[in-house]
Amino acid sequence: NYVAATQLSIPAAALSILGDNVVEPDETINLNLNTFVTATAGAITNCTYTIVNDDNATVSVTATTASVNEGGPGPVGTGTFTFSLTNPCSTARTVTYSVSGTATSGTDFVALPGTINIPANTTSVTATLTTIADLFVEGDETVSVRITGISGTPAVTVDATPAVMTIIDD
Repeated sequence: NYVAATQLSIPAAALSILGDNVVEPDETINLNLNTFVTATAGAITNCTYTIVNDDNATVSVTATTASVNEGGPGPVGTGTFTFSLTNPCSTARTVTYSVSGTATSGTDFVALPGTINIPANTTSVTATLTTIADLFVEGDETVSVRITGISGTPAVTVDATPAVMTIIDD
């Protein structure tokens, strides 16, 4: 007496992939069949499945504080720029940005570094702009921050719309 050999296929649907919105590299699953009870292994005993990342994100900047007092005679002002990702990334990212406008870096406000780090699994960080007080009558001035790039893979889309903050001459 014997039982005829039967081929057993494991359908892809037998694996449940749990989706998320994290921007991350493709991932693999290695399936290895290595212990058999009352069965004999066929030619294929292992295979690799690739989970393709289908998530994406866009990085943008906004002037959380629309305007800030210059200071002098009053205290210096501080304002906030917020850098945001629409979805978190599985690795830390460095955002590069340019600073322009009618205000002068180092004269009207403390220079901004031009880069900011967004830690892994985080969707926003802030940069603080601090004014430099003076007694000159010069009118209101602007500081414009525009994202120029972001590090890492998979790629993240850059929203290059500038964020503008006004330094109010007081």
